[in-house]
Amino acid sequence: QDEVAVRVHAYGGGRALVPDFPFWVRHDAPGAEAIAIAGDFAYVVESQVGLRIYDLSGPGAPVPRGLATEVQGAAQVLVIGPRVYTATPGGRSDSGVRIFDVSDPDAPVHLGTLSLHARRVAVHGTTIYVAPGDRAWFNVVDATDPAAMVDVIRYSYNLDQEVQAVAVDPARQQLFVSRLNGTGQVYDVSD
Repeated sequence: QDEVAVRVHAYGGGRALVPDFPFWVRHDAPGAEAIAIAGDFAYVVESQVGLRIYDLSGPGAPVPRGLATEVQGAAQVLVIGPRVYTATPGGRSDSGVRIFDVSDPDAPVHLGTLSLHARRVAVHGTTIYVAPGDRAWFNVVDATDPAAMVDVIRYSYNLDQEVQAVAVDPARQQLFVSRLNGTGQVYDVSD
């Protein structure tokens, strides 16, 4: 088995909020592609292995818990409550958005997949906003039923550059869209 050191950084306003710290993750995979930490758990998409959940609550090394093999790589892992969303870019056989129920960290459940270019995702309620990273649009996906997600619209109005990232501010009910040229747009998502 390989050991990989993962150094975690938390930044805000251009400065480090907490000192970075290493922790060791032991696994059989060639490498971690995307990581999210929420509460006492790390959610790691390991290349050609899947979404692995690590328990960080103990004083020692992280403890592997559950594994979901429905995703083999990702550019992003997003954790919201008991759900994990992964975004896998186009050009891969497994590209798309996947949703997992991780309420039981020992047995993550794959809830659904929608195949499309997906580099970054943002979630507001049951709506997923998808930035493809290599296209001049973003997708709006209805995930009311994760097993039957619907790509509602491909939004490209006034987007002349590739959409690189999306983020939702739930308090303001706004979607922020970042383009390749460094500019961005803000959309009202209160509906």
